[in-house]
Amino acid sequence: MAKTITWTKMLVPSSKYDIKCPYSMNPSAVTRHDTANDASAMSEISYMIGNSLEVSYHVAVDDYRAVQGLPFNRNGWHAGDGSKATGGNRTSIGVETCYSKSGGDRYVKACDNALTVIAKICHDESIPVTRVFYHKHWSGKNCPHRLISQGVSESEYRTLVQNRYNEMYGGGNVVNTSKPSTSASGLKHKVGETVSFKGLATSSTASSHTTNIAVKKGKITRIVSGAKYPYLINGGTGWVNDSLITSGSSSSTSSSSTSYYKKYTGNSTSLDTILKDIGVPSTYYGNWEKRKPLAKANGISNYSGTASQNEKLKSLAKTGKLKKVGSSSSSSNGSSSYYKKYTGSSNSLNAIFKAIGVPSSYYGSWEKRKPVAKANGISNYTGTASQNEKLKSLAKSGKLKKA
Repeated sequence: MAKTITWTKMLVPSSKYDIKCPYSMNPSAVTRHDTANDASAMSEISYMIGNSLEVSYHVAVDDYRAVQGLPFNRNGWHAGDGSKATGGNRTSIGVETCYSKSGGDRYVKACDNALTVIAKICHDESIPVTRVFYHKHWSGKNCPHRLISQGVSESEYRTLVQNRYNEMYGGGNVVNTSKPSTSASGLKHKVGETVSFKGLATSSTASSHTTNIAVKKGKITRIVSGAKYPYLINGGTGWVNDSLITSGSSSSTSSSSTSYYKKYTGNSTSLDTILKDIGVPSTYYGNWEKRKPLAKANGISNYSGTASQNEKLKSLAKTGKLKKVGSSSSSSNGSSSYYKKYTGSSNSLNAIFKAIGVPSSYYGSWEKRKPVAKANGISNYTGTASQNEKLKSLAKSGKLKKA
């Protein structure tokens, strides 16, 4: 959860006020938008300023920063309700949330940052959280489209903003911790844990939940202690409780010290040096033949010490995911945690993913594959050849973890 965010001001020049923000404004509301594309915040604001269309918004938010394009004392053309004095264009600060077209991890992070931005605006401009609206409120447009499709109501979103406001400025009792609860509340799961569930509620205090859901797996991003549905999924997908959770595992983000070697934090590029530093027995390094059992335990079949094979071992060591020889996790896979083993002959990563049952939302482009890459210890995934080879190797050995 981001309580602070990098804020960049790149304001429209006054020469364009007559097009982009012709009216002075004393803001009394905030309007939440989804961009419906996959451009960054800087790209959104740059495009808005650069064109001559009567379309404008105050802030764009992506996965790591907010970019402000209009001063808050000028109106914007974002709410779709014309120029009436009491409408959204004339009274509200427009906040665009990036990456909503494809969704995924970047969008989840952008949504989290948007909560921080909106809470800050409410605080700094003395706007009550009850005056936070969806674009749909003003003109009926299906926006923010992804939040709406996830079943997050406008009132539920205000609750999220209020929680963030409380966390930033005091008041309220929202719990956000990476440790499992051991208090009288008896909560069984923790922030950061990926869980499967059979139903969702629209708020932590909802009277009931629905089992007619499209999304059945997600990450716990917030916990409200004492609530009927205490676990928030993916920053806005919905809320669940222990009885709705069918399985949970933090195995894609953390490693058991009994099954994995410690994470390598040095700067050496020598594989043997890395293995020695993290406590691998000397019987498993010194030459490629000694490393064969270690490679096999980590899903590398027919290991011969090639550069790509060694890079995979280094990557696993640097992320704390290098399995110990003989550990239970290195010799068997739970079918609920891993995709099935690929036994075909294709060298196309997308074809391999399709064949082993990876959802189509996780392949087709490198950006779609990022959640799978992250779950398998590949940080900063950009679809490079070596990164893709690692994913192929894991798929061919039946060791590709589910996102």
